[in-house]
Amino acid sequence: MSEIGLVIARYKRHALVESTPDKRHLCQFQSRTLNPVVGDQVSWLKDGKDTGTIRLINTRSTELRRINSKGRPETVAANLTQLVIVIAETPAPDWFLLDRYLAAAELEHLRATIIFNKLDLTETIPPTFYTYEKLGYPVSAVSAHKGTGLSAFSESMIGERNVVIGQSGVGKSSLINVLMGDNIQKVGQLSDKSNLGRHTTTTATLHRLSNGSELIDSPGVRDYAPYIGDIQKIQQGFRELLALSQNCRFSDCNHLAEPDCAIKAALVDGRITSKRYKSYKQLFELKESLKTYRS
Repeated sequence: MSEIGLVIARYKRHALVESTPDKRHLCQFQSRTLNPVVGDQVSWLKDGKDTGTIRLINTRSTELRRINSKGRPETVAANLTQLVIVIAETPAPDWFLLDRYLAAAELEHLRATIIFNKLDLTETIPPTFYTYEKLGYPVSAVSAHKGTGLSAFSESMIGERNVVIGQSGVGKSSLINVLMGDNIQKVGQLSDKSNLGRHTTTTATLHRLSNGSELIDSPGVRDYAPYIGDIQKIQQGFRELLALSQNCRFSDCNHLAEPDCAIKAALVDGRITSKRYKSYKQLFELKESLKTYRS
């Protein structure tokens, strides 16, 4: 009889499925068309003490999708509720990448919070960081090294299934390690005890924090662009643009060179920033280039 389980780690050709908080099973896939990701609820059959076969992926409530190397959609994580986006002074923030993360959150109706890490290494926070707070996104400045601001950061994750994302080198792993504490060792002990995950490389892992929240660490979103099927939906990823676009002369306005464009007018009078508009244009151009690439 099939059981229902949660995918808590994904490997190249297998997934680690949790049936109870202390019971995990290394599962293969019944068919090549199945592609479970971390966060998926799956139907699976037990075929050994600690092994099984995934037969079906249950309907997903949300997906974090990216554009893969072929210009097609690829799901990174499922059934999540919040993106935690980490930036730092070094490496220098990639604001376009941050805007792509936020666009993904808007398009998937996910909450998003922005974390400025390595507060112990800088005396000044880039003013651009606070422009996102004006847009309504929660922002926090923390130090994983000294523990500054981590209490409030941890509270913002309560009740959420979080994906922690950011550029390489911003201290994402350090933040996760501090939040996890002793639980990191417990996860390793469980895997070693049952020989699960041996000789495999994980592509994503779900962890549970002591405050009851869940945290997904996925390396697959360091260099990220959201998949957008309809080019007209790009504006939905920019909340300030979407609100103003209702005043454009044309309902299908792309906000580039069309007459009587409310977005262009707002750009002139400072109601939207040139940086955010540039990010919108870059995402629009990326979508257009993918159409040429795939044709």
